[in-house]
Amino acid sequence: MATTKQAHFLASLIRKVEAGVDHLPADQSAPVNTALANLRGALTLCESGAMSNGDASKVIDQAKALAEAFATVVPDPVKFRKLDSGAWGLYGPATVLIPGTEVPVTKRDGAVESKPVGDIVTGPDGKGNVLVTIGKMTPVVIPDGIYVVPGTGLFQSEGNHYVDKWIPNVWTYVGRPPVALDSSMLADARTARAIGWLVGRCCFGGHPLSNSASLVAGYGPTCAKNHGLPWGSVEVPDADVVLTELLYLATLDVGVTEDYARQRAAQFSDRLAREA
Repeated sequence: MATTKQAHFLASLIRKVEAGVDHLPADQSAPVNTALANLRGALTLCESGAMSNGDASKVIDQAKALAEAFATVVPDPVKFRKLDSGAWGLYGPATVLIPGTEVPVTKRDGAVESKPVGDIVTGPDGKGNVLVTIGKMTPVVIPDGIYVVPGTGLFQSEGNHYVDKWIPNVWTYVGRPPVALDSSMLADARTARAIGWLVGRCCFGGHPLSNSASLVAGYGPTCAKNHGLPWGSVEVPDADVVLTELLYLATLDVGVTEDYARQRAAQFSDRLAREA
């Protein structure tokens, strides 16, 4: 018979999942809510003594997997898409699958092998089951550039699947971006220049600004060519211009405070006076 301790632990796991599912869009939360219903039913059996100790342990393992999955699913929800033609794996409603993990797949001949999970999709089977593509994932390549996302931050990609985020004083690796990045978010010449002045190095490659034109632009000639931006002016901006541009960066709500912008403007103006 299930113990009181098992019932209390299961109840705590259910509360964690209930808190997490509230963060998912309605279409994505449907299979999780089905799993929750099953867990609540199991909890009732545990509390009434109608479930064995062994079965309670199995249900707790399911609940733990579901609760732990929200560490990945909630901050970065997987994207659902419509069912397409091709081979699909069908899993029960209490299973949470995360793209990039491997799952056991039963082949037609009965053999079982591990396969990476592809995109999770909603399944039209009416039972709350989850359908997933099985096969190699194709990571999204984020084009090289600096992305300005108001309310979220500044992100830098070098043309791969991951990004760095500007956390005052340094670009910090954060892995996959917290939001989808697209070309509309790419920094324009003004913003790129301000970021270069803010960090004191080429805003794209992080290389030293080694001549007057690069100091004025905020990036070097190679990056200017790669990103279609102007480069070559040696007209040195005065301290008021530098301050105005860095304060403009602070208005974009990307984690650059006004105080920090003023501090960096003073430092970079001194550098321009010495080196440009």
